[in-house]
Amino acid sequence: MTEHTIEIPPLPPELIERVRQLSDDADRPQWTAGYELIAILDELVPAYAALPELVTERRARTWIVRKLCDGTGENESTTRDRISMARFYPTEVQRKWDVYSWSQMRAFKWAGPERWEEYATYFLDHLPAPVRVIRERIRSGGSAPVESAWKRRWERFVDLAYELAQDTETPEHVKRAAYGVINVDVERRWK
Repeated sequence: MTEHTIEIPPLPPELIERVRQLSDDADRPQWTAGYELIAILDELVPAYAALPELVTERRARTWIVRKLCDGTGENESTTRDRISMARFYPTEVQRKWDVYSWSQMRAFKWAGPERWEEYATYFLDHLPAPVRVIRERIRSGGSAPVESAWKRRWERFVDLAYELAQDTETPEHVKRAAYGVINVDVERRWK
């Protein structure tokens, strides 16, 4: 059997750094908007909640956000996300952890107010800390090691092999190859 090697060149580090900087530049306005929206809501919600049409602070907040989005063309979900992130991470906390992107901080938020900082601290030693990896670690309760890329690819490959083996339209020679992959995976798991 001939061994095939695929050589995919890595992305240039300067390209990765340029995209990271662009992402970082895009994150700052999100935080600024979130903190400004909180100030607007904190000022307006009590007065609007006193109106007989709105009655509660929750309804007032929802109405104000909707009207702001209607007037600006913004998406309500994006606006609520900015507010939620800014409330979860006050300015001083966000500044302390500014090594992380908006997306990474959103992933840490998923761990909840009691544990997010534990994960943020852990990943300082495991940068660049892709969001996918942060979420995997949180989902496992902190016990999942930072998994290597080949393991994730292998799992996807095995999943695809199972799908091919079960598909009635898969040609026999492809099914044999799929069963070969499945058998290798079964042997690996029993060792």
